[in-house]
Amino acid sequence: MMPTLCYLLAASLQATGAWPRIEASFELRDLPGNPFVLADNDLRVTFAAPDGKPVTVPAFFDGGTTWRARLSPTSAGRWTVAGMTRNGQPLAVQAQPASFDVTGEPRAGIVRLVDGRFQRDGGEAYLPIGCNIGWGDRSGDVPWYMDRFAAAGCN
Repeated sequence: MMPTLCYLLAASLQATGAWPRIEASFELRDLPGNPFVLADNDLRVTFAAPDGKPVTVPAFFDGGTTWRARLSPTSAGRWTVAGMTRNGQPLAVQAQPASFDVTGEPRAGIVRLVDGRFQRDGGEAYLPIGCNIGWGDRSGDVPWYMDRFAAAGCN
């Protein structure tokens, strides 16, 4: 289910990048089931963009009775928490904060898989480059490689 949600979110993004993330939190007491099992507690938060379009993201359990939802806005302006659901049913709880004033310039955005290719929210291609190392059963192999990568200027 999660890849579909990510794909739908990526498909709805404008080609302008993303602003720094916004985060809303809310409290849910006496929640039945396991907070880490999606079948028990599929919590979603819908943010309303400045143009009124809804963007729904999953919420995550943050311990105790606290839940949070994060979003990288795709436009400047006022974003508001438009609603929350648990397993598809509306929740009557208040998020804090309930609105956000997004200002400034967008960043390149989050890397997403779009049509089988990596790209940033702004539309530019992203080519990940990294080292593919294997290690034996000696506990010193990975630190040995990391020390040499650092000495060569790799991050």
